[in-house]
Amino acid sequence: MKRILHVFTILFFAHFSATAQLANGTVLDETIVSLDINDNTVDLFAMLDDGKAVVVDVFATWCGPCWTLHNSGLLEGIYEEYGPNGTDQIRVVAAESDADTTLDDLFGTGTNTVGDWTEGVSYNIVDDAAWATYFGITYYPSIFIVRPNRTVVHMYGDELRANILNTDFWDRALGVAGLEDDIYLLGSVESKAACDAFDLTQEVQVINLGTAPVTSAELGLYVNGELNQTIEISESIDVFGLANVSAADIAITESSLISVLPQSVNGNAIDQANADGIEGNLYLPVVTDNSFVLRVITDFYALETSGAVLADDGTEIFTFGGYAAGTEDQFGGGGPDANVTHEYTVELPWPQVDVECLTIRLDDSYGDGFPYHDPAIHDTPGIEIVDNAGNVLKPVIEDPNWGATTTVETAAMAAASNTIDTEIVTNIAISPNPVSDVLRVEFTSNTASNLYIQVMNSIGQVVDTRIVNATTGLNTLNIEVYTFDSGIYSLTTKSDAGITNTKFVVTK
Repeated sequence: MKRILHVFTILFFAHFSATAQLANGTVLDETIVSLDINDNTVDLFAMLDDGKAVVVDVFATWCGPCWTLHNSGLLEGIYEEYGPNGTDQIRVVAAESDADTTLDDLFGTGTNTVGDWTEGVSYNIVDDAAWATYFGITYYPSIFIVRPNRTVVHMYGDELRANILNTDFWDRALGVAGLEDDIYLLGSVESKAACDAFDLTQEVQVINLGTAPVTSAELGLYVNGELNQTIEISESIDVFGLANVSAADIAITESSLISVLPQSVNGNAIDQANADGIEGNLYLPVVTDNSFVLRVITDFYALETSGAVLADDGTEIFTFGGYAAGTEDQFGGGGPDANVTHEYTVELPWPQVDVECLTIRLDDSYGDGFPYHDPAIHDTPGIEIVDNAGNVLKPVIEDPNWGATTTVETAAMAAASNTIDTEIVTNIAISPNPVSDVLRVEFTSNTASNLYIQVMNSIGQVVDTRIVNATTGLNTLNIEVYTFDSGIYSLTTKSDAGITNTKFVVTK
């Protein structure tokens, strides 16, 4: 199926009180019948008994997220492809289910509507609050698929909402893919950057999208493309039923790509070339410079965005934000800073501040994260950390609906990971002192190591930073100082034991 959707990411909904919502896998035992706005009879069971899967969109005319979904053309595209004028495998019903709205609202001429809900729609539209009660919905929009065997799945439920724009997922949930044994992995491998090795506990949720119960299944967990372990599923999963499984803990000691793929269902092997799974990157990088590049990608409401880079003790060493408001709506949407990548070079204030492990804090003043972007034309909003060589240390956050604040551990350990240990490096000597041309630095190293050396002037400005590949024994380093202004300088080293400074004078 090929459909291009130009739509803001759909992650929000309007709540209201109602009866208990139907659970995924529920088998309906009685039908619902209504007249559509053209006086045609819409009988759910009659459509199912005709062998059609039915998509039901329960909405309200005043609901903004419902309107976003309507304008995306998602359901119309599915109906055109699989409806009566396509493969004739499905039907679609849009049910306006707020008893307080009117037909005028449906046609966009009433007082409780955001537009004309009939425009661009060729499937049935009903104006009947009974559909909300029938499915027991608790928020708008609520979108369901009902298979011909009368089994229901809530496509806009908490577990499945992230797949709402995934056309492959729709094909398989509708049953048009014709797969008897079909499991689909939900959720994700959370992309994470950490400053130290850690244990990964990977949980996976599986939904049965086939046409028969799943009695057994196997998932493969891969680390950097190599099979790490097989996850067994022994419980029975009914059609549209869910199962939660966990892998054994994995020790992450280096940057790794983690993948989870289905391997077999009901004893039948799945072709790995066509397997749909989940994956994510875990980062344990080392920055070899005392600066890095921070990219802040805003959504439609850039004015709400701000944040800071925090040192180990919580000290803010860099802040960002203050983006311009737009004029495209009353909330300041749009403008020159909206849906734009803002790039900053962040200098680490080493050794004045401990920067062994940095944290990026991202704030949203409205409290709804970064949901407003068009994935067809905009980069995914979030923050990205890149070293000076262009290596990604932390990719853009995966969940745009993070609320008022979120933090990311960057693993940008520039100073700490390349520092001089005073138990390894001894007998530091410099000559000549005063110096006008080349400063000679001698030290003894008890082992081969990468060492970090920094030179600062009298007002704390860093004028030279370098990594030294020291060998065991006596080492010599030459630092050209003829471009330095006259004055007092310090050659600084850092270790777990503390910071050491060796003074020297530059004269002209």
